[in-house]
Amino acid sequence: MALEDLVQKITADAQAHAERVIANATITVAQIATRAAQDEEAARKAFREETERQLQKEKALTLERAHQEARALVEQAKRTVLNQTFAKALRAAAHASDAEYEQNLAKPATLIAESREVMRVAYAPKDRVELTKRALAAAGIATSVEARDDIQGGFVAVGDACEYDARFEQLIAQTQRKHESEIATMLFTA
Repeated sequence: MALEDLVQKITADAQAHAERVIANATITVAQIATRAAQDEEAARKAFREETERQLQKEKALTLERAHQEARALVEQAKRTVLNQTFAKALRAAAHASDAEYEQNLAKPATLIAESREVMRVAYAPKDRVELTKRALAAAGIATSVEARDDIQGGFVAVGDACEYDARFEQLIAQTQRKHESEIATMLFTA
C-alpha cells in the first residue's frame, strides 16, 4: 500500500471517527438538553409547590391572627357593654325615687343590724342623708348619718370594731364580680 493510500485511509478513518464523535456528542448534547429541560421543569414544579405551601401556611397564620384580633375586639366590646351596663345600673340606683332608694338600702341595713355591731356613724350622699337615716332606723340601727361627697349612693356605716361599705358602687361591683358571666351570657347569647 502506497503512502498516498495510507494517508487517504487515515484521513477517511479520522473523518469517520470525527463524524462518530460529533454524532455521539450531538446525541449527548440532546440528552443533556432534555435532562436539563426536565430538571428545570421539575425545579419549577417544586418551587411552585413550595411557594403554594408557604402561601397556604401564611394564609392560615394571617387568618388565625385576624380571628384572634377579631375575638379580642369582640371581647373588648363585650367588656365595654358590661361596664356601661353596670355603670348605668349604678346611676339608676343612685338616682332612684325616694321609695326605691330606701328599699335599696333595706337589705344592707338589715345585714348590719343582724351583726349586732354598734354603729357610731354612717355616711351617705348629702341629698340622701334623711332617707339613709330612715332606712337604718327601720332596720333597728340608731346612729347619726353625715353627708360625704365621695358616695354616689348607699352608705358606709362605721362601728367601733368594723366598717360596713354599703355604697351602691361597692354593692354593684360585688354583683358584677359574682354574676358577670351569667349577665354576659344573657346579654350576648343569641
